[in-house]
Amino acid sequence: MCIRDRLKPADTDIVHEIDWSVGHLEDGEKISADLGWSVLPDLGGVDELRITEQRHDRTTSKAAFSGGVPGRFYLISNRVRTFDDRVLARSIVMRIAVRKAAR
Repeated sequence: MCIRDRLKPADTDIVHEIDWSVGHLEDGEKISADLGWSVLPDLGGVDELRITEQRHDRTTSKAAFSGGVPGRFYLISNRVRTFDDRVLARSIVMRIAVRKAAR
């Protein structure tokens, strides 16, 4: 599992993409199914980070995210299955930016 980090403004929606062909898929191997994205912690609040869309093709997975509590860190993970029946997982840490007070 590879963990990276990303900064997201709370009031801006973003799309995160994982390119599985870089260091994860074997030569000629393709994704057969996206097993889903997850966000932790999942506290259920209206301001929490949420997945608004997810999709994949044969080598990449994409998810759109909105919301998030300023200053909070979230662990975002994605799992896929390949036609060779391997299950791959990658994660990132997404930090929600804290708004600076206007002067």
